[in-house]
Amino acid sequence: MIYFLYKAGAWLYFALIRIVAVVNPKAALFYKGRKNLFQNLADNLPASSEPLVWFHAASLGEFEQGRPVIEELKRRLPNVRILLTFFSPSGFEVRKGYAMVDYICYLPIESAENVKRFYDLTNPTLAVFVKYEFWKEYIDQAHSRNIPLLSISSIFWEAQIYFKSYGKFLRESLYHFDHFFVQNETSKQLLESINIDKITVAGDTRFDRVTAIRQQARDIEIARAFKDDELVIVLGSVWESDMKVLFPALNSLGKKVKIIIAPHQIESDFLSRIEMKFNHPSVRFSKATAETAANFRLLLIDNIGMLSSLYGYGEIAFVGGGFRGGLHNTLEPAAFSIPVLWGDSESNARFAEIAGLIDSGGGLPISNSADATNVLTDLVENTESRTQKGKAAGDFVQSKTGATSTIVDYLTKQLK
Repeated sequence: MIYFLYKAGAWLYFALIRIVAVVNPKAALFYKGRKNLFQNLADNLPASSEPLVWFHAASLGEFEQGRPVIEELKRRLPNVRILLTFFSPSGFEVRKGYAMVDYICYLPIESAENVKRFYDLTNPTLAVFVKYEFWKEYIDQAHSRNIPLLSISSIFWEAQIYFKSYGKFLRESLYHFDHFFVQNETSKQLLESINIDKITVAGDTRFDRVTAIRQQARDIEIARAFKDDELVIVLGSVWESDMKVLFPALNSLGKKVKIIIAPHQIESDFLSRIEMKFNHPSVRFSKATAETAANFRLLLIDNIGMLSSLYGYGEIAFVGGGFRGGLHNTLEPAAFSIPVLWGDSESNARFAEIAGLIDSGGGLPISNSADATNVLTDLVENTESRTQKGKAAGDFVQSKTGATSTIVDYLTKQLK
């Protein structure tokens, strides 16, 4: 019965995607991206006698956790071929040009026939699932073909179906994994509670990734000119819900700070609303020059792709998405050793890294506009407190690095 419900649910989900694709651009990409998938895979996956490692990531966030492993594996074993699949367009469409792998495609829609065809075409030496993307048919067929299975940067919590009395059907697939590289001790204990013992608490590979991003941060001439040796607050991946809370605080700070805002979405209407509500001179990045940028108090980023480097020009960071339950990457600014703020929400509890930032003293959740004003004012006016909190954030990131090396050590032993 449970098997039937699982299959029916999967079929219904994909059927709805096909219908919604008529009016929804993301659904359209999801559907159209899988057209001719097998033919393209057969034509374009490089043929070779070298081992093929298949990495699967649900979306962009999971890819960023798999990315340092992919790149370190390629550095150590350059002849190994790598296939990368995505479930979501938000991962595939952004990273379809990623040069460090041999082929990138969508994950074929799960069915016994599709999974068989996928494995017949690719014949991976080893399969790596990132974080918590577990597709039963893919796992079970890999096991039946004796393809070793790894789960990396995985994280588990008690409410998941695997740990419920009625979760046996899906729990069985977890027993097919050869090893779990989990983020924390809680995940290890939960897996042990269902008699899984091939586990290493390696941590989260994102700590390695953000450390590398900081080391590779590029110089942005306009941002450097805008800063002009003044104190800067960087607001990264912010949404309208974030800005409603932050505007009173930002306006109250006046000329004590400069502000860089990189919205999650760069639609002109949203940018215009930010400009109208900010009480001091502002300029969009596309209109700024190195000669004039210093004359403005707000630099509004109207492009995608430079946020991780922009954090290097700030003394304080606010990361968006928290008030809407979809907090973005708090580790990127923390790696630059600056205090990190975000919108408080119960749904953010699933992000283990924010608990670590809070405990370290480098992270500060914000509840409302009054809270934002108090916290930002203190950080702006109290240099010693700001410096201490920034150092705590940077030290926290550095203390958690090393997961990538642990995982790749295991992979290279399997592949040699």
